[in-house]
Amino acid sequence: MIQPPFQLPNGETLGARRIRMPSVPDRGTPFVWIAVGGLLALMTVLALVAILNPPGLYGDQLKIHRALSEAEAEWGLLPAAPSKERVSEIIDELESLKLGDDASKGTLARALLILKHERDPAAKADFKGMSDFLGDSRDALTPGAETTKDIAELNEALRELYRGDPLTAADRERIADTLSANEARWPMDLAVKRARTSLLTNAQAERMAVFGVLGVVALGLGVLALLLIAVKPKPLGIPVSGSAAEGDRLGLRFLLFIAALLGASFFVALLEISNMEMSQTAMMLSIQVIMIGAVIFIAWLPIGGRSYSLSSIGLRTEHLGKDCLYGIAAFFANLPAVLALAALGIFFLRWIPSGGHPIQSELLDPGQLPLLILAAGPLTAFVEEVAFRGMLFQGLALRFRIWPAILMSSFGFALIHPQGGALWLALAWIGGMAAYLTYQRKSLIPAIIMHACHNSVLILLYVFTVGAP
Repeated sequence: MIQPPFQLPNGETLGARRIRMPSVPDRGTPFVWIAVGGLLALMTVLALVAILNPPGLYGDQLKIHRALSEAEAEWGLLPAAPSKERVSEIIDELESLKLGDDASKGTLARALLILKHERDPAAKADFKGMSDFLGDSRDALTPGAETTKDIAELNEALRELYRGDPLTAADRERIADTLSANEARWPMDLAVKRARTSLLTNAQAERMAVFGVLGVVALGLGVLALLLIAVKPKPLGIPVSGSAAEGDRLGLRFLLFIAALLGASFFVALLEISNMEMSQTAMMLSIQVIMIGAVIFIAWLPIGGRSYSLSSIGLRTEHLGKDCLYGIAAFFANLPAVLALAALGIFFLRWIPSGGHPIQSELLDPGQLPLLILAAGPLTAFVEEVAFRGMLFQGLALRFRIWPAILMSSFGFALIHPQGGALWLALAWIGGMAAYLTYQRKSLIPAIIMHACHNSVLILLYVFTVGAP
């Protein structure tokens, strides 16, 4: 600032000159990262508790659910089923469960019927114990079943499928629809796959063979893309620049995002409770639409005298074509790494509760597919990348350094996903790749493209292998 002339005590007069004010360092609010870590840890614990204790299940049905969740983590997350020896061990573990009521015994009998056929397709089916009784608790295999009639229809469909009698294409489609109803969960999808596999025409069989070849090619491209991304040019840096205090303010924005996410989930849950029948897909789509507005508002919200546009935190359009190519290359690069890390997670983290995604049951419903891909693909990718890579990763990078920020943000991203421990390593890789792309390209576009491709392709693969032809 400008200081006017003044007279010193000795009589000397000083002319106008510029006086530099001492700078006060902006130390920020580092405690925000303690809050972020604590909230992510709390959400992780809640997610694991939800895996072990889904609503509506208790007693013996809850015991069956936990046993099936552990088996699903090993069976359902790998590209191929376990060996016959391991399948027999899983069946033995399920048969050793001590159950007291007919409804739970019926649930377990249905699961064992399916798994024993997977072990030995030529063996004679055993329908003993398949009670039509629903009981007081929800059914662990079909938690959407509400009446004894639902269970009776399910049992009859399984008997038709596994009796070995000749079935028409219409019969098989009807059986598949019955089995996939009522929020059917693993291993019911294996029975649905059996019903619909026989519906394949020669042309569809040829397409499946082509699909297998394309899968091998995709893995090869993934290895090549991984090598090309590793041989990188100099990174352009993260989109946001500033002090550690600026990073803390980004961390505070991420806390607001988590609060908004919890609020949106609670609001949609209230709609469901108020007798507005909503599918898991509709709930997910509603939450993502709400969160798009939330992340835009949170970025704009002035905090510490600073607000952001989406472009300023990385949603830039410069070099759009090149950024999109980076995102597609990263999607292929993830394939071999994610498969390897999923296998490691299944064997080394199996002591941590794991399970399927809440929307998994609706993947068997072809009518939900377009909305499901929209919600889980581009919308989820946009919201999560703006929050985790636009706010959390860049905030950590400004407060700490790039590589610790990549590591911490990637595991934070993995821990809050509902699949549980078996996929933590694979999900952390995806989060780490997204953060690395943001740092490499100074843009969120590659991470959004990679994320959207990953989610959409996973859904299509599941539907292609298990759902309706």
